[in-house]
Amino acid sequence: MNGLWSDRKRLWLLLAYAGASAALFAAPLYLSDFRLNLLAKFLAFAIVALGLDLLWGYTGVLSLGHGVFFGLGAYAMGMHLKLNASGGKLPDFMDWSGLTRLPWFWQPFKSFPAAVLLGILIPALLALFLGFFTFRNRIKGVYFTILTQALVIIVTTLFVGQQAYTGGTNGLTGFTKLLGSPLRSDGMKSALYLATVIALIAAYALCRYLTTSRMGKVLRAIRDGENRVRFLGYDPATYQMATFAVSGALAGLAGMLFVLHVGIISPSMMGIVPSIEMILWVAIGGTRHADRRLDRRARPELCEERVVGGVPGDLDDFPGRALHRRDGLPARRHRRFDPQGSRKRS
Repeated sequence: MNGLWSDRKRLWLLLAYAGASAALFAAPLYLSDFRLNLLAKFLAFAIVALGLDLLWGYTGVLSLGHGVFFGLGAYAMGMHLKLNASGGKLPDFMDWSGLTRLPWFWQPFKSFPAAVLLGILIPALLALFLGFFTFRNRIKGVYFTILTQALVIIVTTLFVGQQAYTGGTNGLTGFTKLLGSPLRSDGMKSALYLATVIALIAAYALCRYLTTSRMGKVLRAIRDGENRVRFLGYDPATYQMATFAVSGALAGLAGMLFVLHVGIISPSMMGIVPSIEMILWVAIGGTRHADRRLDRRARPELCEERVVGGVPGDLDDFPGRALHRRDGLPARRHRRFDPQGSRKRS
């Protein structure tokens, strides 16, 4: 009986996955250009949330520095797009700053495959480098969180100060073409959206595989009792470094997709505030429930878009739906009080 119920549950789960995937792939057919671009941006944010959920929800490591990994991936793609827009010449901000030659570290980004590869590798290697010196020295908890926040301040200050190489506070913008095609054409917008959907599905499949494998069991054991795992002969630092690197790589991938849809990247998009917002996406959605919380990753951003940009839509019930505890369970709603002092009874 239990086996039959398990098979039925698995079948319904597969049908739900197939239906959600079909709805996402068919979105260009029934959404306007504005809403399609907005959805694509939310899907890119969902990739960041998946990586952060893998690190925080399953490993128990809270990072406030994922804005840096997101920004590094975005800058990698932005550098490639800026070189394309310059037509073989120096980017405009370099010319204004007095540079006469393209810096050596900009050279690899002339190639689109190299830009994509570096946009994933650089955040992953930075996370691995930081994780090596922190996890090996058993720095964890709030101390690790503070270190990642310090990393955000350092990198953001560096990018703002090096205006001749990064564009300073203005960042990189003015993108026109990708692979020889206009970046804002209808066909390119649909192609980039579909690429984002495929990337999200691949990221979810990777996280799902890691969390259901033997590695996922070790990660949960590290979260619940790191010392016990160490006494059993495992090296928690190795698993933590690997998870941190994967999470950073996913953030870099999301950053590349984000800049393709938005058309700009600046240091303000990789600062402390965006890093904290990423934590809120995961906290509202609920950790360790990626398959049931992907839709809730976008709700804070969607609410912000409606308040700031006037995005149409019925979000009157957003506050009630968004009030979830960290474990994903709905929070208790406060009971209404009668003006006379007595509670209303249903």
